[in-house]
Order: sequence, then C-alpha cells, then structure tokens
Amino acid sequence: MIKNNGCCDLEYAKKIKELGVKQEGVWWWWVNKLSHLGRPMLHNFGSGEFKHWDRFVAFTVAELGEMLPYYLVGKGELTIKKNYLRDKRTGWNVRYEKTINCKGEPLPTICGDIMANAMALMLIWLIENKMMEV
Repeated sequence: MIKNNGCCDLEYAKKIKELGVKQEGVWWWWVNKLSHLGRPMLHNFGSGEFKHWDRFVAFTVAELGEMLPYYLVGKGELTIKKNYLRDKRTGWNVRYEKTINCKGEPLPTICGDIMANAMALMLIWLIENKMMEV
C-alpha cells in the first residue's frame, strides 16, 4: 500500500500553502476544524457544503516533480535516490548534484520517509531560502 496515496504528509501540505504555492492538485487533505483530524480525499468539492473543513493540496510526486526546478544555476541537477535510513528503513534523498560548471557550497540533501515528503521538504527549503519563487 502506498502511504497517503503517494501524496505528501499534511504538515508539509500546510507549510507549502503557507508559503504561497498555488493550491491546485488532484488529492486534497481535508481537516475538520472541530476535531483537527485530517484525511486525504480525491477531490476538492468546493466550499459550500464543507464549511467546517480546511483544505490543503496533498501534492503528489508528479505534481512536486513539475514544481521542482530540474537545474539550479551554479548548484546542479535535481537528483532523487532511494536509500536506507539510519534505522534500517528505506527512505528518499532529494538533492541538487553539482555538475562541472557548479561552484560554491552544495545545497543540503533532504531526506524523507516517502518520496513525496522528501520532494515537498526540498520545495519548502528552496522557497524559504529564496532559491525559487512561487
């Protein structure tokens, strides 16, 4: 079974929205305003009958892949690899690998338990560090 239907976790979806990323996607996190419990659902049904719910796009790997730049000038090419984490579980690393023309300090490697989370964390890092605009 694919965790979260291949979407990023709710905490990252909230942060991405907070950073001003346009809220368009196939999957949405729906969070009940009273219980604060969230669940991923397929559609954004609109606001009329769901006024007691907050909604956040649950970005998929494909959607995040479209948003992340393939190349950052002076920093390198986007690389995504599956690796073992310290506690023997598998996880994902997202980074910009230096190419011949890249100088300066490399960007950090971002790790996540699932690919969508690692990609979402890299998107958040890039926006917060002014490496890309929304």
